[in-house]
Amino acid sequence: MQVNEINNLLTMAVKQNISDILLVPENPPILKFSDRTTEYGGTDLTADEIKAFARQVLSPYYQDIDTIGSIDTVKSKSLSYELNNVGRFRISLFRSRFNLCLSIRVIPVEVRSFEDLNLPEQIASIAELQRGLVLVTGATGQGKSTTISAILQQINRTREGIIITLEDPIEFTYKKQKSIIIQRELGEDTPNLAEALDETLRHSPDVIMIGEIRDKETFEGVLTLAETGHLVISSIHTSDAKTTILRILDFYNEPERKSVLNRLANSLKMVVSQRLARTAPDQIAERVPVCEVLAINSAVADSIRNPDKLDSIKEYMERGNDYYGMQTFDQHLIKLVNKGTIDLDTALAYANSPTEVERAYTLSGKGLDKVDKLNEID
Repeated sequence: MQVNEINNLLTMAVKQNISDILLVPENPPILKFSDRTTEYGGTDLTADEIKAFARQVLSPYYQDIDTIGSIDTVKSKSLSYELNNVGRFRISLFRSRFNLCLSIRVIPVEVRSFEDLNLPEQIASIAELQRGLVLVTGATGQGKSTTISAILQQINRTREGIIITLEDPIEFTYKKQKSIIIQRELGEDTPNLAEALDETLRHSPDVIMIGEIRDKETFEGVLTLAETGHLVISSIHTSDAKTTILRILDFYNEPERKSVLNRLANSLKMVVSQRLARTAPDQIAERVPVCEVLAINSAVADSIRNPDKLDSIKEYMERGNDYYGMQTFDQHLIKLVNKGTIDLDTALAYANSPTEVERAYTLSGKGLDKVDKLNEID
């Protein structure tokens, strides 16, 4: 498969809503569509074919990438790649058994709205916040970056100000509307995240987006920026609000934890955790986000300050749906089933407590209607 054929494959991926492509020597390209994985037809890729494509991808980043040998010095790297009039891609280079491999994520050309993404309406309120910390959490490939892009686009559409993003690499790009958006790529526009965080306040930002929190140093920088009166939005690889707080605690040793929990309780505004679930067969979209939403009020802040009370967060989310817009994963699953967006089997598969979801579904009247119809058939 020549370089132009791989580019044609990427073009096809954009047109057919393929989310990921994996290129591994001695295998055909592996395509991921929604949550299904399949092999692309044709012959197996060779190591030289992957290296040739990698040389094209890397050339804007390394001016001396002109031989196969120089590529052999690259062990791993994440970067963005763009095909004119086609789309953008996030490419991760890595090695397996000394062979160069590529993992390619397709980035939608247009930044989609909350409505297009079927996100809960309460997430749109993040765009109205003036200060504080917002965390979007979830596993890899569950739509965190897409949700954050929708938030930034809403700010861009509705507010005047300066938005600065620090990304590794840059994924979505934005057109100026009411806001000025400055996007900085780590390793290209700034040497590293530590220097970028230190420089950011000199650029008079109103909103700051940090692509991902991976360690204590990054979180400390993110929290400090939020404490200085800015709206800071970032992501972290955790499954829900409670594990997010526990993950943050793991960054610190015991003597530091009380202080950081107090700082977090004072600065945190919302935690959105999400998973992508397969939709019902009659739906246009293949997947829909299932979101847990934790809004920080005085009771939740008190629970964050006291780790022994973290288990009460779930209760606050369950009870805070109407006034604060909070919800658990299971509550959102029930809403999606009642709307017909997903079926009950899917909801039970994604639920934290399948028994409770099935019980709530029955009590909502939907399950009872189903039982009545079955009785009529009998």
